Amino acid sequence: MKTFYRQIQLSAVILLLWNGLASPVIGQENYSPEALKHDLEFLIQTMEEVHPNLYAYTPKEKIDEIQSAIKKNIQTPLTRIDFYREITPLATNIQDGHTGIIPPAEEYLDYRNKGGLVFPIDVIIKDNRIFVQFDYTRDGSVPAGSEILTLNDYPASRVIRELLHYSNGERPAWRYRLLSGNFRILLWLIYGFGETFQLDLRSSITGEVERQCIKGIDRETLSQAIENRKLGQPADYAYHSIAGLKTGIIDFRNMRDPGAFKSFLKNTFSTMQTDGVEYLIIDLRNNGGGHSRLGDMLLDYLTDRPFSQFSGTEIKISRQYQIQYKKTVPGIFRWIPSILFPYPAYRKIMSAETGTTVYIPAEPIKPRKNPLRFDGRVYVLIGPGTFSSAVALASAIKDHSIGILVGEETGGLATPYGNAYVFSLPNTKLH
Repeated sequence: MKTFYRQIQLSAVILLLWNGLASPVIGQENYSPEALKHDLEFLIQTMEEVHPNLYAYTPKEKIDEIQSAIKKNIQTPLTRIDFYREITPLATNIQDGHTGIIPPAEEYLDYRNKGGLVFPIDVIIKDNRIFVQFDYTRDGSVPAGSEILTLNDYPASRVIRELLHYSNGERPAWRYRLLSGNFRILLWLIYGFGETFQLDLRSSITGEVERQCIKGIDRETLSQAIENRKLGQPADYAYHSIAGLKTGIIDFRNMRDPGAFKSFLKNTFSTMQTDGVEYLIIDLRNNGGGHSRLGDMLLDYLTDRPFSQFSGTEIKISRQYQIQYKKTVPGIFRWIPSILFPYPAYRKIMSAETGTTVYIPAEPIKPRKNPLRFDGRVYVLIGPGTFSSAVALASAIKDHSIGILVGEETGGLATPYGNAYVFSLPNTKLH
């Protein structure tokens, strides 16, 4: 098997911003240059201690240069937002999709809760161009598909170039996708844009260019508009068929909620068997990953041969990782000396010296007897939006000759640094 998965315990990607990390508002406190430089040094030290290979894609010399430049820039007290603007490009230059600084959600939410306005348009950024995806303004005056040429007199190319410093990833396609999802908050955090927006727009129909001035949107109106739009959006996983072609299609968009996915798989493959489906298309083009267990559950319906999504996990041993790993063990067992613990992987990780690397081979999964197992042809659609655990699933399907991959280069790598060790900087508390 070709796929090899290396585990990294490091700061989570920006998309984790809305997964409950926000805490009570810290406010616009100014932090001294000494406190900020201490946070910067703590950031670098922690990444070096925890990451298996921090400088895999960018030489240490370049990161050192960026760090030195940041220190020179910090001559006066800064707010958390100002400090975020300074240090995030350093983490982005690591070029790891699972390594980054989470935007300071507290200040953003405080601003919006007090009536602050934000950009009312969802965008898609591709090939260094910005396109309108959804317009949430009351009159809907900005047509979907229009290209935004300038934004408050900033050329689109400049906006993309500057905001990409706040979008982490190994591949440009994933960074564009991440930027598209965080465009609204980054316009406010980096430029302070919120009240009004001057846009030069090129029509996708006529090609003509016109200027529009649109007002920002408040929290309540935007939230309601997004909820209304979600009513017609695809679920995390959905199935439909093309009866005349004996083809079933699984639209797999999010790897979460194993219990619901278990029921979905049973119902879906039962329907496929009843309908005599001979060809199955699994669409992973919009799957950003999640719990790899869901990949194992799906594979169990596709093959009767032993399989594994990963050949093994390579783990950098650090004090931080061992503390986090120990928390995965039920409390009643944590007092047992690691050398006596019944699980070999636990003994190996907890007894290893700090700074060393241990390899945990994956145990192939032996499929259970499954009367609903599919034995037809399998095709998997992939693209720039395929990331993390979704890439692992696609790789396993290819490596085990279960199906054929169709589409574009994925946003994530088949051999990534994965998993997240989320930590806070000691003074600013940025994650």
